[in-house]
Parts: sequence; C-alpha cells; structure tokens
Amino acid sequence: RIRDVVTIKTQGQVRFANGGPEGAVPLAPWLESTEAATSAPKRSNGRVSRADTETSLEKTKILVADDDAAVCWFLAGVLKTAGATVYEARDGERALEVAKHVNPDLVVTDILMPRMDGFSLSRILRRDIVLRDVPIVLLSWKEDLLQRVRELGADADGYLRKEASAGAI
Repeated sequence: RIRDVVTIKTQGQVRFANGGPEGAVPLAPWLESTEAATSAPKRSNGRVSRADTETSLEKTKILVADDDAAVCWFLAGVLKTAGATVYEARDGERALEVAKHVNPDLVVTDILMPRMDGFSLSRILRRDIVLRDVPIVLLSWKEDLLQRVRELGADADGYLRKEASAGAI
C-alpha cells in the first residue's frame, strides 16, 4: 500500500520493480498497462500519468467509515488524490451523523465496527428518504464475510476487500 500511495503522489514518477517474493501481486499494475500507455495522452517527457487515464472525482463527497485508522488513511489518501472530498468516521453511529450532515455522494464502510456495524448503517441509510440513493460499498478483510453479507441480502452497491489495490479502489 505504501508503494501505491508513493506512486500516486508522484504521479508515476517513482516506480517500483516488479520483482519481489514469489507469488507477490504488484500493487501498482496500471503502470505496466500497455493499453493505457497506447490510448492515454502522453506528457512532454513521454510518460503517461495515471491521473490522465482516469475520471476525476472532483467535487465528489465520499464518507469512509472504518474503525481501523490505517484503512481510513489509505482509502482517504487514494480518494483525495483522485480529487474527492473525504469525510472519515471511526464507527457506524458517527458515520450516520456525518452522512446526515454532508449528504455524501458515496459511503464506503467497514462491515465490522463498534457502536454500529456497516450492515446496520447500510439498512438505516436505505430507509432515510434523503440518503437512500447514496451508493454504499461494504469493506471487509475476509472474503467469506463479504460473500455471507451478499447472501444475507445486504443492500449495498458494492463489496470490496480491504487488501484491494489503489487501482481497484
């Protein structure tokens, strides 16, 4: 994740070797994408900026709710780099207060949090007449938990593992 943030902050000027432990997954795969390199506009130095190949999140308000400060920091950093205004909450109750106050364009919430979990937060947001159309993405470290939440009929628009790369986010 540090590699992702450094690469994003430097707009691709700092790159990391693809080598690493056997089975390692590259954290910034978009840098090696030949499709992006051929279709994206190039700078005067011949390099393609990742920012040039993606849609901007300018003027987008995103609420990130997670009790893990490191996860909030990483997600907020990725989203802010893309131009979004990010609001953070460490539990579901605070996330609900912030959502009612700022009317976000997207809510990204952990499933397991203190005081109110993401599953409950999602249900409450869907019942609120003002916030019911706000897209919700549920986060978890565990793929099996995400699958179980899908099966239980969580009213979320997306599901994402916390290990997801900045490109996936």
